Amino acid sequence: MSSKKEIILEAKNISKIYYRDDKREIDFQFKALQNINLEILKNEIVCIFGSSGAGKSTLLNILSGISSPTDGLVYLDGNILPYHNDEKMASIRRKKFGFIFQFYNLLSEFTVLENVMLPMMLDAKASFAEICDKSIDLLERLGLKEKLKNFPIQLSGGEKQRVAIARALINDADIIFADEPTGNLDDKNSENIYEILEKIWSEQGTTIIMVSHDKRIKFSKYKTIKLEAGKLIQ
Repeated sequence: MSSKKEIILEAKNISKIYYRDDKREIDFQFKALQNINLEILKNEIVCIFGSSGAGKSTLLNILSGISSPTDGLVYLDGNILPYHNDEKMASIRRKKFGFIFQFYNLLSEFTVLENVMLPMMLDAKASFAEICDKSIDLLERLGLKEKLKNFPIQLSGGEKQRVAIARALINDADIIFADEPTGNLDDKNSENIYEILEKIWSEQGTTIIMVSHDKRIKFSKYKTIKLEAGKLIQ
């Protein structure tokens, strides 16, 4: 990995306010995030932690372009994320980002192999055979060689999360966003998922940003960002 410290993602004065109605009155608002400033370097593992309701997932969603901030800007490689251009934002998410969710978000009607292939097929920049071969290689590396034709309902929680990791990697994402990736897993599977993410980081130099309040995680191993009541306190 490069020793040069490059900023890959930067948030400037990010706030997120939810209103109870369309009137946007001060008395009917909830401040989910307040004036968040942070820099994330290329090739870092970053863990955003805090208690439930602290704003962790809200921040992750804004950094990844899933939702937009009420105020402030997010820069990817020095360029402002185009939140209000759905087509450009969708393209960035497909090409630059990979996503791992707590509840896996696998398509139940698709096989394991098809779930992993799908993001790459959306861009149609490789042949079906190339996409298939790359997907199989990823799944084999993650210990799922015998599960290619299985459907999600036939998998354990740990297996589903490994499929989700393969899907996040298929487009060679610059950044992987993981929202409570071990939230539904037992100790053994949780440790396995952390080991896989660390291996991806060390071998491929992928930036990984994850949200967690999992007490099993060794926070000292990562750059940590602590939120409390929507404010950055660490």
